[in-house]
This record gives sequence, C-alpha cells and structure tokens, in this order.
Amino acid sequence: MTTKTVNNKMRELEQLEQEKKELESRIAKIKEQVQGEFGDSEILETSQYIIRWTLYTSNKFDAKEFKADHGKMFQKYLTETEGRRFSYAAR
Repeated sequence: MTTKTVNNKMRELEQLEQEKKELESRIAKIKEQVQGEFGDSEILETSQYIIRWTLYTSNKFDAKEFKADHGKMFQKYLTETEGRRFSYAAR
C-alpha cells in the first residue's frame, strides 16, 4: 500500500470509529428508555417483541486480592503471552 492509501484508510477508520461511538451511544440511550418501562417486572411484552431484563449473579476471581494474600502462588500460575496492539494518533 502506498502512503496515500494508508492515510486514506486511516481517515476512513477514524470516521468509522466516530460513527461506532455515536451508534453505541444511541443504542445505550434506547436501552435505557426501554428499561425504564419495566418497573419491577423482568419481562415486557409488545405485539412484536418479548423483552427480558433479568437479574443474574456471577462469581469473579479477585486476582488482586489473591496476589496480595498469596503472592508466590500467584506468580507460579502466571503465564506470559505476546501480542500486538494496534493504535494510532493523528499528527
């Protein structure tokens, strides 16, 4: 790819990232509006949709706390991985 082509692709990427943020914001707002209609219910039915907003419980491992309490054991089970991060900034 030429430098000009890469610059064009990056401008396109920036535009798409902005559109994505705007869409995510709109989606979140619509979800909040619909969730406001639930009251104490977990199910909302319309002529076209059955919408659920259910409570759930999950258990998560607190790695920070475990490391503080069991530092040596924590280190024993760490595995190192490599990857590449894509990032950019306009000049």
